[in-house]
Amino acid sequence: MRQAFWVYTQVCRRLEMPIRKTFETEYLNSWAEYYFYAAGAKRCSGSNDFPPKRIYLAWHQPEAPRLMAWIARLGALTLLAQQARWMVDLMGEGNTLLFRSRGSLARLMRSLKGGQPVACMFDYCYAETASVDAMFLGFSSRTPSGLLTLAARFGYELVLVSYLDGDARIVATVDAAGQPPKELASLINHHLQQQILRDPSRWLLWPSLNSRWSAQA
Repeated sequence: MRQAFWVYTQVCRRLEMPIRKTFETEYLNSWAEYYFYAAGAKRCSGSNDFPPKRIYLAWHQPEAPRLMAWIARLGALTLLAQQARWMVDLMGEGNTLLFRSRGSLARLMRSLKGGQPVACMFDYCYAETASVDAMFLGFSSRTPSGLLTLAARFGYELVLVSYLDGDARIVATVDAAGQPPKELASLINHHLQQQILRDPSRWLLWPSLNSRWSAQA
């Protein structure tokens, strides 16, 4: 909690935003909500007739399990760093890919060549992940670039999704075809930042943000 609040205050100062005194309590409540939604997440019903060649980018908000339930009916291959049992139950066997596992890139390439929709969280960057520096919440931050490069190569549309007003919604779309990864990273970070700043205490990854700050931050 101390780390989350410290990083949040650094961002507030950089963006010249007021520091919310109730941030810590609200942040803890957000994590409680996340686990509540994870416990009760069920796949959405309805048609799965959705456009191919889309990469759905989500973020760690309390309703992320509900976003995953919505994504589950898109026929998407969902990229995960680690998977809990509830994620597999929700997405369906064979519809998830541990992107740091052996053979994951080959499977992802096959999916992209076939035009299959892909989904992932895009608000974190692992140390070993290929990245570019792009502005995010007031700091130059390492931003994953591998998937952006592949999206441009295979002519995919990047679709940022969020859970707003009780429903999953598309909040931004970016045509990746032919675009350099740094430009795409800047665009996606801009749209993602807008969602986070609607209510900062609902972004769950504050404690890890400073690990992404580049040397020139």
